[in-house]
Amino acid sequence: MIGGSSSILELNIPLFSNAIQRIGNNLTRLKLEIPWVTITSSNITIKLMSLLDTCPNLIQLTYKLKNLESDDMDGDIQPLTGSQKQYPLMELELYLHRTTRDVMEPLLKCCHRLQRLMLWNCMEDFMDLVDMYCPYLQILSYNTEEYEVMKLDKIKNYNGTVESSGLRALYGLYRFPDANSNPFWRPLSFIERNAATLDEITIWGIPDFREANGFLTNTQLPNLRKLRIPIECEDNNPIVNQLLRYIPTCSALTTLQVGYCETLPKLVDSLIELQRPLQTLELQLLHKRELHNNEDERSLLRLFQYYASTTTVTTSFEKITLFEAGDYYILTDKILDALSDIKTLTEVDVFSLSPKISGQGLQLFFNKLSATKVTHVNLGNLTNCLDEHIITLAKSLQHSLTHIQLDALINITEYSILFLIQKAIHLNQITVNFCIYIDDNEILVQHAKEKNIKYTVT
Repeated sequence: MIGGSSSILELNIPLFSNAIQRIGNNLTRLKLEIPWVTITSSNITIKLMSLLDTCPNLIQLTYKLKNLESDDMDGDIQPLTGSQKQYPLMELELYLHRTTRDVMEPLLKCCHRLQRLMLWNCMEDFMDLVDMYCPYLQILSYNTEEYEVMKLDKIKNYNGTVESSGLRALYGLYRFPDANSNPFWRPLSFIERNAATLDEITIWGIPDFREANGFLTNTQLPNLRKLRIPIECEDNNPIVNQLLRYIPTCSALTTLQVGYCETLPKLVDSLIELQRPLQTLELQLLHKRELHNNEDERSLLRLFQYYASTTTVTTSFEKITLFEAGDYYILTDKILDALSDIKTLTEVDVFSLSPKISGQGLQLFFNKLSATKVTHVNLGNLTNCLDEHIITLAKSLQHSLTHIQLDALINITEYSILFLIQKAIHLNQITVNFCIYIDDNEILVQHAKEKNIKYTVT
């Protein structure tokens, strides 16, 4: 790795270039990271294509010059537009101030062996270019952070005879200035072309417009395991709705994350049509108006009752996250009661200000959670949650609970924490955020330390 962390970095370009020239033939992996650069573009000589020429055996490159626009490399890339030269690069992470199609096309032409491609701050879509120039690409990410993106299982030497295995993972954050005027933004078309091999799809932010020519109604995603759309969209967004329509065809699906689903009954119908439970389900219920509240409540209740009654040898429902915000709420005591009947759950996350969740409902919910399965519990914003309910939880899960997080529970006190420390015999971690009556009391810290429990308060 070549880089620095100071706010002003003076980089000796000639010295660096000389060093790279000396060792370039031996390098197979290089991470060039310059967080802050004070030199002007006219003085920059660390150009991407020159770097590939100097290090002809690179198979993995991270190139981070975040304050530079891709135009700074034009003099280095554009002359290669007609070149047939190919580089053995298999993994490329490119972080620039702005990335455009004009730069990406000649670059991708020279790197057709790419298997993993990450681009930051793309102002234009380039999926059609991937189809044309990257037949071996397995992981594609645009505008998403590195920690969110799948790693290649391992890097294999390219021998010129490897057949394309198809795209396995797609990550995207929509940040284009005007999707309606951009003829290249076709996420559904790209997904459909790679439907047979996709293993994971994660998309943050989708514009509300219809793709030209619509979509293929017979598309199936037989190998998709994870579908994440953690975004807030307008009602009846056609792209989101179509992604959700794929669900019954996803025979391998285990993880689903959905944000602001205005068609919850249809989503529940799709999940039940799978005829087996998911392993992980995260629902962000961001209702802005009272539109389908009663129907949504019944649908969620129906889903949990179905999961509670379903036994299967292939998958079991292990993690649920319910995050509710907005002007109207659908979570109720009945829904939590139905959730507690699912005895395969190992992690339960509930964040809601719903007035329909009473103290009595919480008491019953915590009492009925599986005493042998549930290891992780995250609770937030529950206005009716009191010390007595946390005590019930500690008693119910005393032999299984290992991690608990309490966020913005304004009515619980340090007595709850002390009881957790004393009662939950396998507890490893307690995290408390914004609970106004709880602080890093020295007595609690000491008790936690004696039990080898990590105790964190903010």
